[in-house]
Amino acid sequence: MSAEELLLQTVDPETSDTHRLRLRERLVEMHSGMVRETARRYAYSGEPLEDLLQAAYVGLMKAINGFDASLGHDFRGYAAVTMLGG
Repeated sequence: MSAEELLLQTVDPETSDTHRLRLRERLVEMHSGMVRETARRYAYSGEPLEDLLQAAYVGLMKAINGFDASLGHDFRGYAAVTMLGG
Protein backbone atom coordinates (compact mmCIF):
# COMPACT_ATOMS: atom_id res chain seq x y z
CA MET A 1 0.00 0.00 0.00
CA SER A 2 1.09 3.54 -0.63
CA ALA A 3 1.53 6.11 2.11
CA GLU A 4 -1.49 7.97 0.82
CA GLU A 5 -3.67 4.84 1.08
CA LEU A 6 -2.45 4.19 4.63
CA LEU A 7 -3.16 7.79 5.60
CA LEU A 8 -6.67 7.55 4.21
CA GLN A 9 -7.23 4.52 6.44
CA THR A 10 -6.04 6.44 9.51
CA VAL A 11 -8.85 8.97 9.13
CA ASP A 12 -11.53 6.39 8.32
CA PRO A 13 -14.05 6.37 11.19
CA GLU A 14 -14.29 2.57 10.85
CA THR A 15 -10.59 2.16 11.71
CA SER A 16 -9.97 1.09 15.30
CA ASP A 17 -7.50 2.99 17.47
CA THR A 18 -5.21 -0.06 17.60
CA HIS A 19 -5.18 -0.39 13.82
CA ARG A 20 -4.67 3.36 13.44
CA LEU A 21 -1.58 3.12 15.66
CA ARG A 22 -0.21 0.24 13.57
CA LEU A 23 -0.77 2.23 10.39
CA ARG A 24 1.17 5.17 11.83
CA GLU A 25 4.01 2.85 12.87
CA ARG A 26 4.10 1.42 9.36
CA LEU A 27 4.27 4.91 7.88
CA VAL A 28 7.23 5.76 10.12
CA GLU A 29 8.99 2.55 9.10
CA MET A 30 8.30 3.24 5.40
CA HIS A 31 9.90 6.68 5.65
CA SER A 32 12.79 5.98 8.05
CA GLY A 33 15.24 6.08 5.13
CA MET A 34 14.05 9.53 4.18
CA VAL A 35 14.43 10.63 7.81
CA ARG A 36 18.03 9.38 7.92
CA GLU A 37 18.80 11.00 4.56
CA THR A 38 17.38 14.33 5.74
CA ALA A 39 19.36 14.21 8.99
CA ARG A 40 22.60 13.31 7.18
CA ARG A 41 22.24 16.36 4.93
CA TYR A 42 22.87 18.47 8.04
CA ALA A 43 25.42 16.20 9.72
CA TYR A 44 28.18 18.80 9.41
CA SER A 45 26.14 21.68 10.77
CA GLY A 46 27.56 21.27 14.26
CA GLU A 47 24.53 19.47 15.69
CA PRO A 48 24.84 15.85 16.85
CA LEU A 49 23.38 13.36 14.38
CA GLU A 50 21.07 11.96 17.07
CA ASP A 51 19.51 15.41 17.55
CA LEU A 52 19.07 15.80 13.81
CA LEU A 53 17.44 12.38 13.57
CA GLN A 54 15.09 13.21 16.42
CA ALA A 55 14.09 16.50 14.78
CA ALA A 56 13.48 14.74 11.45
CA TYR A 57 11.30 12.09 13.13
CA VAL A 58 9.30 14.83 14.86
CA GLY A 59 8.82 16.46 11.46
CA LEU A 60 7.70 13.15 10.00
CA MET A 61 5.13 12.72 12.76
CA LYS A 62 3.86 16.26 12.13
CA ALA A 63 3.54 15.37 8.45
CA ILE A 64 1.63 12.17 9.26
CA ASN A 65 -0.70 14.09 11.56
CA GLY A 66 -1.22 17.02 9.22
CA PHE A 67 -1.45 15.40 5.79
CA ASP A 68 -4.82 15.40 4.07
CA ALA A 69 -4.73 12.40 1.72
CA SER A 70 -8.13 13.28 0.27
CA LEU A 71 -6.56 16.20 -1.60
CA GLY A 72 -4.63 13.80 -3.86
CA HIS A 73 -1.15 15.19 -3.19
CA ASP A 74 2.07 13.21 -2.74
CA PHE A 75 2.85 12.47 0.92
CA ARG A 76 6.60 12.14 0.39
CA GLY A 77 6.95 15.72 -0.84
CA TYR A 78 4.80 17.04 1.99
CA ALA A 79 6.82 15.06 4.53
CA ALA A 80 10.14 16.32 3.13
CA VAL A 81 9.07 19.95 3.46
CA THR A 82 7.64 19.36 6.94
CA MET A 83 10.82 17.64 8.16
CA LEU A 84 12.82 20.65 6.99
CA GLY A 85 10.62 22.93 9.04
CA GLY A 86 8.45 24.26 6.23
